[in-house]
Amino acid sequence: MDLLEQELREKSISINTFFESIKILEYLYQLIYKTLLNCYNEELSYTKFALDESNQDLKITLRELADLQKALNEATIFSITDRDDRISYVNEKFCDLYKYTREELIGKKHDIFCSDF
Repeated sequence: MDLLEQELREKSISINTFFESIKILEYLYQLIYKTLLNCYNEELSYTKFALDESNQDLKITLRELADLQKALNEATIFSITDRDDRISYVNEKFCDLYKYTREELIGKKHDIFCSDF
């Protein structure tokens, strides 16, 4: 563009040639713009499809985990502890066995159950 304007100022090209060049450049700009827009739209469509698919997989996984949690809670007595052996989760059967509420157990160590004998 700057080159064309310079040529026009130096009267190396006519005003008609200048405007014809601008029209051609505008057409090329629009063509590039549409091509890039189509490419981005295709990429976004692919990404959306992949995200939707991942979302469905995640929902299935969450359902499966909920089913496993339900089965574990119904069939076993268990607790989960952190690295310091502090209880971070107990199921209802665990609470029933030891006669403590969840709130009383969370954050405590398992030695709460030991009598040291």
